[in-house]
Amino acid sequence: MASLDSPPPAHPTREARKRAARGEMFLHVGRALSVLRELRGMSQAALARKAGIGKSQLSKYENSKEHPKLDSLEKILRALGGRPLMLFYLVEALDRTATEAPMEALLVGAGFEPVISASEEVSYGKVMTELLALFKAQIEVRALAGVSKDKRAPRS
Repeated sequence: MASLDSPPPAHPTREARKRAARGEMFLHVGRALSVLRELRGMSQAALARKAGIGKSQLSKYENSKEHPKLDSLEKILRALGGRPLMLFYLVEALDRTATEAPMEALLVGAGFEPVISASEEVSYGKVMTELLALFKAQIEVRALAGVSKDKRAPRS
């Protein structure tokens, strides 16, 4: 099982490098799902139950024995409260670091290919700015709704 305290091996396995070199897409979907689950503080059993899939099936996904079908992936992401962008960004970052030596992944400024291109970074920045604005607006709406409720009905 993946853990936030146990990052991917410092040196990717030979098989992982071969698969990544072949351009195999979504090499680290299982690892990414595991990290997202742990970030939510959920056990495999709890996530499987909430997603409506079997725990053994989720374990196969997380251990990269199988790739989830799109309907299963959708159920898992809904249960995690996540979005596909979050998952696929994490998968892409894990895939890219698997093909590079550990220090190379950190030395983006020293001529190594960055995790995302400059245009992708600009696009992600715009999306994140818009999401932050929407999030702030929702907080304001909820805060104002709470203030107006307090004015209408004094608590005893």
